[in-house]
Amino acid sequence: MGRKKKELKLDFTFVDDFHPSFTSKMITQLTESGSTLLDEPITNCLWGILIEEDGAKLATDGLGYMKVSAVDWRSFSRDVTIKWSSSDKKNILPADNVEDIDITFSWCEDFPVNAIKMQSKKKTVVVDSFTFPFEVEYSGNIESDIYLEVSLSTENEGDKQLVVDTLKSAYENWNLESEKSGDHYMNFMRYIKKFRNKYITYFDLGSTGKAGIHYLINSLAKNDKLEISKIFVKQT
Repeated sequence: MGRKKKELKLDFTFVDDFHPSFTSKMITQLTESGSTLLDEPITNCLWGILIEEDGAKLATDGLGYMKVSAVDWRSFSRDVTIKWSSSDKKNILPADNVEDIDITFSWCEDFPVNAIKMQSKKKTVVVDSFTFPFEVEYSGNIESDIYLEVSLSTENEGDKQLVVDTLKSAYENWNLESEKSGDHYMNFMRYIKKFRNKYITYFDLGSTGKAGIHYLINSLAKNDKLEISKIFVKQT
């Protein structure tokens, strides 16, 4: 027996007067069509949709429209439009029973594909084996809040301090240079823990982006006292 595919959640700002068959087909089809538009499961990017009390708008040839809020996993919402139609071009309201009706739901042109994909929880992996003298792997949609995991090929006393001091120096130097040039600052650094030969540090990179990440990693690459086998960069 296969696992049930995850579907978008549905919530209302008012008393639910939608017919169960309408909401069931709507959620299933919006999940499927949204996943096609995003080229990945829509539930990676969105928690669900919130429906306001404004209600449905009917157009010609049985087309129905409704403004909804697409809510992502940060509880941030965007107003988008969904539409539906029946094969017999009959006008349908959300309170109607559509169990035995051939009805099609889809997102409209205001569905912001790129903006929604930016919030994906999908664990995409890119390995950089050219820029640095060790493997660097990125996981997830890397933004400002990251974990930097440094794996060493040896375990020596004092390795933790070497890693922390190297990153702290890079962090402070970046911000000193940013103060002079007016560029973006790194907001925060905190050492998290050691796990076997892995040392994990949290960074709030602000708006420094990949340049900030490369600066930190390059500082580690220049420290010949550290025998680094791999660095793993992961969104928090």
